[in-house]
This record gives sequence, C-alpha cells and structure tokens, in this order.
Amino acid sequence: MLLLKNGFGVAVRFTLKQLKYFVAAGEAGSIIRASENIHVSQPSISSAISHLEETFDLQLFVRHHAQGVTLTTAGASLFQATKSFLNHAEQLQSHAGELSDKIFGTIQVGCFMPLAPIVVPELCHQFMQQYRDVQVLVREGNQAELLGLHRHGPHIQP
Repeated sequence: MLLLKNGFGVAVRFTLKQLKYFVAAGEAGSIIRASENIHVSQPSISSAISHLEETFDLQLFVRHHAQGVTLTTAGASLFQATKSFLNHAEQLQSHAGELSDKIFGTIQVGCFMPLAPIVVPELCHQFMQQYRDVQVLVREGNQAELLGLHRHGPHIQP
C-alpha cells in the first residue's frame, strides 16, 4: 500500500495492484476482457477501480451496460500517468533484482490453440512454483498468428 502525503497532509492510499487493474481495464475497454487478460476475477477489478475512484475523487470510467467501459477525460489522463508510474515501478524492481541476483521479470509464451489447454497450465504451474517472481504471459494462436507475433515484436499482449 502506498501512502502519499500531499501538501495539505492528507493521506492518499492505493496499491500497485489496483493501478494495474485500472490499466488492464483501460486497455481492454471492458472489465470482462481485463479479467480474462490478466486472470483476475471481475469483482476484484471492479473493486479496485471503485477504490481508486473514491481515493482520487474522480470518475475514471463511463460504464456502458453490457458494452464495456470508456475512460473519462480525467480517467484517460490518469491512465497515461499510471502507465508511466507502473513502468517506473517495474524499472525499480528490475534494478533491485539486478542488485540481488534474483530471477524476476516477465516471460512471454506462445502456444498453438489445440495444445494450450493441455500443456500450458501444468508448465506454467511448475515454472511459477520455482520462480515466484516471474510473471508468465501466454498467447494462444495458430501458426501464422504466433509467427507474426514472433517476427513483429517482442511483446505478447495478454
């Protein structure tokens, strides 16, 4: 939990996890898709967003019944600042990890759709048991999709 004091001595409380959930929802445009993308329950994401809205005293999203969410003007501004903040937090973690020789970070894995439900869960489970500070991102696809991701960039979007 981050505890920041502004110039008036008022404490503002939020967690990096809540910020990550906010960014996931903003990127996905939907609580449901964000939930699927980051493998977190919908109520957890909704709760985190509500907490941030209350903490910041801002409406971050316009909620469209059964059609997702759209960032408000204030939400879009905070979204960009939050992405930058989380990037700096990851850089800090990376720097600390380098100093401690700890294995951490993100590994991105692509798997063919028919095999993914059979192979990936056990592989990820075993890997994450051994390397608890490594985040595993999995992308399922056909051969053309996976080759395209491999050729056109190092980042697999969950």
